Amino acid sequence: MNTKIIKTNSMNEMETAKNAAMIWDYTYDQDFKVGFTNEKGDLIIPHKYNECLYINKGIALVTVNGKCRMINSKDETICEYDTIHPDFTTQVGDKFGLISCRGELICEPKYDKVNPSFDNDMFAVGLGDKWAIAVEQERLVTPFKYDNVKYLGFNNMAGVCIGNKWGFVDHEGREVTDFIYDNITSFHSVWKVYINDRWGLVGEAGKELCQIKYDNIADTDYNADKDTPILVKYYDRYGFINIRGEEVIPLRYDYAYAFVGDRAVVRVGGLWGIINQNGEFVVEPQYDVAHFSASNEWESNIIVAKDDKWGLIDWQGNILCELMYDNIQQYFDYYYKKYFFIKLGGKEGLISNSGNTLLPPIYDEIIIDNPEYIRLRIGDKWGFTHNFTYTSEIKYDDVEADACGLVTVRIGDKWGLNHISRYAPNWEYSCNLEDDGKIKEVLECKYEDINKKFNYVALLLDNKWSYINVSLNDGSVRVLCDHKYDYMLCTSKGFAIVMRDNKWGHINSEGKEIYGLKYDDAYGFVQQMEYNPSGSQFYNLNIAGVCLNGKWGFINEQGELICDLKFDSVAIWHSDMDGYSYEAYLGKKIYTLSRAGEFVERR
Repeated sequence: MNTKIIKTNSMNEMETAKNAAMIWDYTYDQDFKVGFTNEKGDLIIPHKYNECLYINKGIALVTVNGKCRMINSKDETICEYDTIHPDFTTQVGDKFGLISCRGELICEPKYDKVNPSFDNDMFAVGLGDKWAIAVEQERLVTPFKYDNVKYLGFNNMAGVCIGNKWGFVDHEGREVTDFIYDNITSFHSVWKVYINDRWGLVGEAGKELCQIKYDNIADTDYNADKDTPILVKYYDRYGFINIRGEEVIPLRYDYAYAFVGDRAVVRVGGLWGIINQNGEFVVEPQYDVAHFSASNEWESNIIVAKDDKWGLIDWQGNILCELMYDNIQQYFDYYYKKYFFIKLGGKEGLISNSGNTLLPPIYDEIIIDNPEYIRLRIGDKWGFTHNFTYTSEIKYDDVEADACGLVTVRIGDKWGLNHISRYAPNWEYSCNLEDDGKIKEVLECKYEDINKKFNYVALLLDNKWSYINVSLNDGSVRVLCDHKYDYMLCTSKGFAIVMRDNKWGHINSEGKEIYGLKYDDAYGFVQQMEYNPSGSQFYNLNIAGVCLNGKWGFINEQGELICDLKFDSVAIWHSDMDGYSYEAYLGKKIYTLSRAGEFVERR
């Protein structure tokens, strides 16, 4: 069998020798070979591996010579296979096995399929189209008879299927239930089971905890307390059971939502109220509409409506926002669940989670680009607000989306620039705190076009481009070069591409040409990243692509060629995680930049 297992004391050493040099991180050399460092950054394993897939407690999973290998900090091989998958199933040819995250052998790669569990104390192996349950070190506790398996080891059992019916086996392979369930799913510390369109709960050893009679048993937050009542529906009535299957709040509601914290919103006789976990009304049924504003108790208030007027209350029923609006909808953002859109007379506004008015309902459209920058429209004119403290005039035909510090604005076909003080991160720019958030018109709307990168701005006036720098602190303008270019595009670190009389070049952050205009084409400066199959990492080399006589090469920030003009074409590729970097093409080969500053063929 094409597998290699070297049994040494290395794994025990890794557990006990905490002061020894351990694999902590990995690096690449100029040829994109992987080496490993300790916590201090010292290289302890040389650059010789193709890829690092995993590091945990001094163990690394690497690829080399077409194989997957686990190594320790002494560069000793713990195990090696054709493939080691992310779930630690192993593969040799078309056969599968299983190892632990430390490389310890659990079962040899001799099965057609393997289904691991969280701790691999109970797992499944397959031959042909049948599964068997195994425990510990490949001890089979059932024959190969099951058509499907899931939730291995949950509650010390496994869900197994014969035909289209599910049942359970325990850790010793005993079938503890009949095969009667149409579906099963894990649910906190028990199981939800489904028969003939009805749900119930099953606990340890396959014991049914309640009658399988419910139309639905609602999922709850896995962070919820184990004693939090669970919402159930039985025909047209709603109530709550506990994790033991006991009905703790009777089936007496016309409708109900699951508990958020220790409160649930319920409907009785067409009106909504709020109950606690004892089923007692904290807020008597009185609202035509009521629902939580968020699923997390520390963020939730309750949106309510009565007689077609909407407002906001807290968990105790205290009114945070009077019932006066035509509608209220929460603005949902993963990080900022704290704004509510309000509507009144066809106009929009915003209130806070505590019911305070942030923007009065006078706008035809509100667009929240981020919690600090919000665009506003009245009629066909636009403006914007920063932190709800300062709002621009609503006079523009267009304002920039998701602006940061500097906002491009348009009146008619002319563009201008506004400045928001102290918008930039405070670790980068000092500022006068008294001016926090103030909006200042930096450039009137007279320019034919504007493009910018951070606080460097290119301006087109009378068909010629100029270059300025705008202080993100106070909005002051410094002219870097006057209107003299036919084309200009801002790029990284204050550089810009420029063109005049069909010759291309670059200017720096002072507006100076770094080598004159001599190329037939040029791309912008891009902060380079190291390419590797596991992801991309920044390193500090800023380069730009240039073309002369149909051949491309690259220059550094000083305008010096770092490689010959030899490539057929170049392109900027994008990583969603990290940004942009250059690729170069010669024939069918692709080249990327190494740490040594050389373009090397990607392998």
